[in-house]
Amino acid sequence: MPPRKKTRHSKKNTTVATTSAPSPPPAHRSPCEPVNLTTQAGVPTSSPRHPWPRLENKRIRVDRDWANSPKEETEKPECINRPISETWDDYDTLFYNAWLNVEMLPTWLIDYPTLSSLGINADVTRILTAIGLGKMPTTKYVLYPDLARQLLSTCQVYYENEHNKTAQEGYLTFMCRGMRYRIDFLDLCELYGFNSAPTYTELPTEWVDLQIFWSHFGTGQYNSRHSLLKDIRHPALRYVPRVLGNTILCKLDATHMRKSDLILLSSGTRHFFPSNFWTVDDPCADLNLGAVFAHHLTTYKSKAFAKQPVESVGSLLTPIFAYFHIDIGTAKMISADARMDIAHLQRIHWIKKDMQWVFNDSDGTTMLFKLPQTCYTSLEAHGYHNLRFWLPPALLTIFPGRPIRHGASSRAPPSATEDDLAGAHLPGLEFPEPPAGYEAHTPLFGSTRLLLCDRCGD
Repeated sequence: MPPRKKTRHSKKNTTVATTSAPSPPPAHRSPCEPVNLTTQAGVPTSSPRHPWPRLENKRIRVDRDWANSPKEETEKPECINRPISETWDDYDTLFYNAWLNVEMLPTWLIDYPTLSSLGINADVTRILTAIGLGKMPTTKYVLYPDLARQLLSTCQVYYENEHNKTAQEGYLTFMCRGMRYRIDFLDLCELYGFNSAPTYTELPTEWVDLQIFWSHFGTGQYNSRHSLLKDIRHPALRYVPRVLGNTILCKLDATHMRKSDLILLSSGTRHFFPSNFWTVDDPCADLNLGAVFAHHLTTYKSKAFAKQPVESVGSLLTPIFAYFHIDIGTAKMISADARMDIAHLQRIHWIKKDMQWVFNDSDGTTMLFKLPQTCYTSLEAHGYHNLRFWLPPALLTIFPGRPIRHGASSRAPPSATEDDLAGAHLPGLEFPEPPAGYEAHTPLFGSTRLLLCDRCGD
């Protein structure tokens, strides 16, 4: 059974099982700083419970014979539908032991100097602001790997009314050092700077405008299993889904373009389209991002059984630990800074030397376009027209090396062949025809005269 319901008189809910409810941390202390909260007598406010205290990164023994592999056991209904317990159970141990095999890395955050050097700072900022992502993609937090493993192993979501779920009555619950903690979605919104007013708790699974939206900036027909971020031509529109995958959507593999990415991206770019473009209202207009984050954490826990598990969401959990005054003063920490900077974009083969942007045209040919050139990328200035990323052939270079492998690991350095940019110009490259009603004076393709941009004179 879910924990006891309670009447909600205020927006705060920091219930901790069998302990007094702690207040939020003082405003002057950053959540990334270690916390060692004690009473005046020097006794911690809460004591660990079984199987804690124990050393970090040590497997927990289970005195139980399992008929199947840990992954198969955790997929059974008796695990998925088990009631929320106030004590650590054997299924928690299966998840925790699996998470010990996962390499914990800091969360990849936005790098503003890189955005400025690419000429997409204003566009990325405006899109993320429209989505409402708050400070989550920009604020660095220290990573506490073992505490993150405990939360990811045990997190669950429940509602006061399971038949009428609203964000105002939803909770994320987890265990840390044998103690159960609960935080409501509204407090999660406060921690990360989300708007707490929306009521919807999950992203829609279907969206009628999906294909037509994708067709304006993506290559080929959209397929949630096969479409990649590399299929997005415009640099700002590709950078934003990578940010979403690294943060609120909790992806192990941020190279694919999932429906959740596309729906959130549409919410952040609606203002660039004509008012009559959309057939339905914004599917994210009443979406509570605190609830979205909580739900994605609960589905993320099974990623511990991935073949090559590496995760980078754990840093985002540190504000929750600090919120509850969980003693992290003695916990192992990783304070490294991970930014989606130029070096990172080169490792994932988005950029080559001399700021050459890499993208695929309609027939799959890998093309290069030198950045920054805001007359062709700025969505603030030219909006809907630049969003399509139709470029003058004289400004494009075909990539001379072998085709870039989609989904390449961000940790693998680019090959020498891929760094050789001595390509040939393609003045005869064909582009799709512009749509009906496109402004005739807007230069889309054309001759070498467009090396001097007709829009801004650069």
